[in-house]
Amino acid sequence: MWPDTFVAESSLQLLIHEIRQAIDDPGGKQSWIRTIHGIGYSFCGEDLVTRLGAVASGVEHPAAWLVSGSIRVPLREGENIVGRDTAELFQLEAPTISRRHARIVIGESITIEDAGSKNGTWLQDERLTAPHGIADGDVVKLGSATFTFRLARQSKSTESVDQLPGDRL
Repeated sequence: MWPDTFVAESSLQLLIHEIRQAIDDPGGKQSWIRTIHGIGYSFCGEDLVTRLGAVASGVEHPAAWLVSGSIRVPLREGENIVGRDTAELFQLEAPTISRRHARIVIGESITIEDAGSKNGTWLQDERLTAPHGIADGDVVKLGSATFTFRLARQSKSTESVDQLPGDRL
């Protein structure tokens, strides 16, 4: 590709090492990148969220989100059942998440509770045994998947600015 550039095999190994340091959990036992001897490297991860069927165009705006990295699970007003086998807009695809793992109710107050999951629902490092209030920024763990609960911000209308003749934006 680059006729005047010499690249040593160790350069690729060094770059993979740097990528692993950047994306892997410190002290973790598994890496997101695995070495396939004699072939190269492969991404090694699992899908946490998949979109179900066709999304209805009339879906209301989310009231909140469960966020984990680039994953954003929308939560609407009312009852939200989170798990691997729900009729919700998103399903969480991870082996440590039960089919009906947790229930999040968004109304005048917001609560979260475990729905009889095998691996538990945790809020701020405390295993839930009863419904509990949840607030923006709280850390939620479903099985081994960790999320941050975020309230959706309602978009505000554009503010008008009085502009004098000759002013530039």
